[in-house]
Amino acid sequence: MEVSSSRQVYVFLLCIISGLLCGAFFDIQRFLREKYKSGKTRTIVEDSLFALFCIVVVIGFGYLFNNGELRYFQLMGTLSGVLFYASVLSRAFKKVLNTVFLLFVNLIFKPVKKIYRLLLIPFKMVLKNLKKLKNKKNKMMKRFSRHFKSRKKRLKKRIKML
Repeated sequence: MEVSSSRQVYVFLLCIISGLLCGAFFDIQRFLREKYKSGKTRTIVEDSLFALFCIVVVIGFGYLFNNGELRYFQLMGTLSGVLFYASVLSRAFKKVLNTVFLLFVNLIFKPVKKIYRLLLIPFKMVLKNLKKLKNKKNKMMKRFSRHFKSRKKRLKKRIKML
């Protein structure tokens, strides 16, 4: 089946976009890996997700926009998109990602944390009172135990006297 040149250019440009998406996903993953230290297992899972994402994007674009055919120019378009992203857009995207992260932390996470702490105040008070009750109970049990021991000693003395 023949594909027109204009259609090939259209698909090539879409493949460049798929390369840009793969590069952006890589930067998101790298950003999260820097913010939250990853162990071996988590790194393996993240790398597998990255590979799966790129495969799905590249094949998905080919399936959707080129009738399921994978052509050489599509792979070149994707590679061009990744290289363009890495050389030109990566730094700017990292700055935007960092700004969005800080906004998320300052506008959402910190207020939620404060609300959470305010909601915990009644529970903390109840726990504090329960600890006081426990301490009082322990003191009473110690007194009772001392009293019981002294009565036991007196009773033993009386029994010996008999």
